[in-house]
Amino acid sequence: MRSKLGNAVRKEFESRLSQRLPQFRPVKPERIEIFGKMEQEIPPGWRLYLWHFREDLYFYLLLVIGPQKLGDAFTVECAWTRNARFPALADLMEPYDIPRCNIVHDEPKDGDFKFRIGTLWEPRADHWWWVAPRMSFEEFSKWVRSEEFKQGLPEPEMSIEDALRNVNPCVEDAVNHIVEYAMPYFEHIIEEYT
Repeated sequence: MRSKLGNAVRKEFESRLSQRLPQFRPVKPERIEIFGKMEQEIPPGWRLYLWHFREDLYFYLLLVIGPQKLGDAFTVECAWTRNARFPALADLMEPYDIPRCNIVHDEPKDGDFKFRIGTLWEPRADHWWWVAPRMSFEEFSKWVRSEEFKQGLPEPEMSIEDALRNVNPCVEDAVNHIVEYAMPYFEHIIEEYT
């Protein structure tokens, strides 16, 4: 995501989250060991929010800002843990069964569970909010077969100014999805563990 858009998304997300879900507080990422090196538990530019429900149950929201090469998009990851730390190294998991695909929900691993928010509603897939439109599948396929592919993604066609106008509605929609889908899921986990 372009820097100016990323800053706007982070600011708007934190503002809307504090209004709608004040139990989630921003937390500073910790340093953890990854492949023998001490690294920050989330990439720079991403934002982590914690709802410390009780001493053995923690809920997290992670604002994931897409890399610039992906385009001007963001998503949200959700997590819960029985441990007193963000499950940074946990794989993304399936929170619900998807019978039509013969997928059974995952069980927590060592008290940790992490997933992308889009797996909570149909069609149960990865979901990104695009503040500037991305290429169509046909345009992307044509670009991959072209010589331009070697130079990286083309510059976005939407100006920063136009894309900035999309930040508020995109973030509002993301927070609405957290309220509508993630919170009932978290409440289910609370019922299960209390």
